[in-house]
Parts: sequence; C-alpha cells; structure tokens
Amino acid sequence: MSDSSYYYSNTGRTLENFVETIPGSIRTPYDVLPKVDSTGDLKKIKGIDVIVTSVRNLLLTSKGSYVFDPEFGVGIHRYIFELFDDRTKDNITNDINVAIRRYERRAKITTNVRKMKGGKKGFKVDLDIKYEGENRSISINYDESLLKDG
Repeated sequence: MSDSSYYYSNTGRTLENFVETIPGSIRTPYDVLPKVDSTGDLKKIKGIDVIVTSVRNLLLTSKGSYVFDPEFGVGIHRYIFELFDDRTKDNITNDINVAIRRYERRAKITTNVRKMKGGKKGFKVDLDIKYEGENRSISINYDESLLKDG
C-alpha cells in the first residue's frame, strides 16, 4: 500500500491515527518544554510534570493575552494592589478554581491563597496537585515585581 493510499483510506480515523502516533502511553500526559536538555534535545516531560506546567502557565497568563483562546488564563495579577481581605481572598480563589475546572480537569487540585509576608503588596498562591498517585505542591508569588519590565 502506498503512502497516499494509506492516507486516503484512513481519513475517517484522523484522531485515532494521531493518538496512535504520539509517544508514551495514551493515559500519560506528555509535553515538550521550550528548554534544551543535556543531550541537546528539547526537554520532554510527562505525567504530573505536565500538569504542574499546565497549571503554572494557566495561573501566570492574563485573560485575553492568548489570541487563540481569549478566555485562557486567570489574570489574578490585578489583585496585587487590592486590600487583602476575606473578599479579595475569596475572589482570587474563585478565579483560580474556575480556570482550573475549565482547563485542567486531569488532576485534583486544592488552592490556598495567603497574604505576602514582610509588608510586601501582593499574595501567594499554594497549590496541591494530585495525579495518578503522585503529589506535587507549588507556590506562586504575586507581587509588584511580577508587573515590572525585564
């Protein structure tokens, strides 16, 4: 069978063909980071590392900045200079949880938002991520340094 006849005989199975050609198992998330590893190849990650990267990207992206999906992101940086009271904490937590429910349903993620220590303006987001028996905790600081240019 020639390559072209294979292509035309399988056009109805495009998604299935794609899934069969991606590396790794179907149940294990797999991604490539824009970083070069020690072998000179792009760094490959899988499993919970993919989930952590996805959540971190989601939380650090402002809504409207991703052209192909303007709803992607959380945009909670806008709360940095707000008074950190229970209402602000609840709004931040809600914004994060809504985005996670929409874009990252593969893992169980719990969110804790707390005020920055040391008199800094801003807050800290702690996330506990559970996926396929693995646990990972990450923290992201949202303070005025996040808004400064390079």
